[in-house]
Amino acid sequence: MGKILIILLVLISFQNIGWNQVEEICLCDGEAEFPGGHIALQKYIKDRLRRINCGEDTASSLGKYAYFSFTVSEYGKIEDIVLERGVCPKLDQAIYEILQNMPDWMPAWIGCHEYYSTRVRLPVKVEWR
Repeated sequence: MGKILIILLVLISFQNIGWNQVEEICLCDGEAEFPGGHIALQKYIKDRLRRINCGEDTASSLGKYAYFSFTVSEYGKIEDIVLERGVCPKLDQAIYEILQNMPDWMPAWIGCHEYYSTRVRLPVKVEWR
């Protein structure tokens, strides 16, 4: 995930006044992130998702994606989970429940300490091994 972290420390010296002033300028921003990053999110879902029988659609569901979106609040809470495109109802429900029980995320931020809510779109690929 694209993270930009720039901390600029500006030292302004006023020789004729006889004192130094240090001013910190923090230019930071970052996207909402699952604890441990994208790889940890994939592992979290994979470890909890069990093989589900989608009836006649089971074979055709392999290799497809279920698309979910949700809001990560400024406190890192997952809210407003929406299924945008599903694979089969049983599988979609199982993924929905996994997403509902996710731990809090690191919220998106701008500046040094200003967090804000953001919408995340998450594709989940159906693969059984």
